[in-house]
Amino acid sequence: MRARFRLNFARSDPIEKSAGDITPVILVDVGGPVLGGLAWTLGRMPERRGQRESKLGASMDLATNGRLRVDAVTRGVCVGVALASALLLSLSALAQDPFAGPRAAMVATIEQYARLTPDVFEDGAIDPAVLEVMGTIPRHEFVPDRVRDLAYTDQPLPIGYGQTISQPFIVAMMTDLLAIEPGDTVLEIGTGSGYQAAVLSPLADAVHTIEIVPQLGDTAAAALDRLDFDNVQVRVGDGYYGWPDAAPFDAIIVTAAASHVPAPLVQQLRPGGRMVIPVGGPFAVQQLMLLERQPDGGVVSRQIMPVRFVPFTGAGIR
Repeated sequence: MRARFRLNFARSDPIEKSAGDITPVILVDVGGPVLGGLAWTLGRMPERRGQRESKLGASMDLATNGRLRVDAVTRGVCVGVALASALLLSLSALAQDPFAGPRAAMVATIEQYARLTPDVFEDGAIDPAVLEVMGTIPRHEFVPDRVRDLAYTDQPLPIGYGQTISQPFIVAMMTDLLAIEPGDTVLEIGTGSGYQAAVLSPLADAVHTIEIVPQLGDTAAAALDRLDFDNVQVRVGDGYYGWPDAAPFDAIIVTAAASHVPAPLVQQLRPGGRMVIPVGGPFAVQQLMLLERQPDGGVVSRQIMPVRFVPFTGAGIR
């Protein structure tokens, strides 16, 4: 049986190691500065090249190019233990967060889509702070068990009661468009699963979110509390009228499509603040709009892209 390994300890070229049936033979390229430490780790350096240490059954040849040859069962075991330890650490990390890989892949997909739509973002790219948050929030904690395996795919997922958790790219894009600064207070209309509020939480000072479906509101509040998103407050009610006693808001995000922009939300937006809202008919293609309130109270708006959201419900929107 033969095994092959590749290691590169320093600035020299990658080298190849091969292990024979009984005695592993390890060929390691090392730079001068690391020779002492490596020799201390592997054992005492021979006094001259070619010296044999019969008791240990090992030889160490130090060539002028910094190549160290170690032929020893003991040394091979040491390397094997080191490799096994590294593997165990990796497996331990994976066991602690089995969704880390899928979450990283999700963030990579978001970055790829952002590069395809540079006009959407002010600097032509999505804010790194938003990407960092997307890479840490456990989306799988905000979806039903039956679709948990799909938590980090870039698609909306059903969460019950005719509602969905938004596509991760849309969540990231809408969050980016809000341009949240430290100390900001944010209002979300349409809590849903609570995932969007969780994404907003690390970026803002306070997040207020309103859900019209009581069961969803209660479930989201419980999840946010369990995961220690302490700066998020959830209210069950009609989001059309906003949250007057917490206004004004530096940013407002609406995660359901309205036939028009609710006037109470505009009134609760601070001058200089931003609102992101999908506008259009129910179960049809809508336009994602970015509104900015001016110092004189006026509003400037622009269309971002076509989207499809569940309809905005409540007495106020009728």
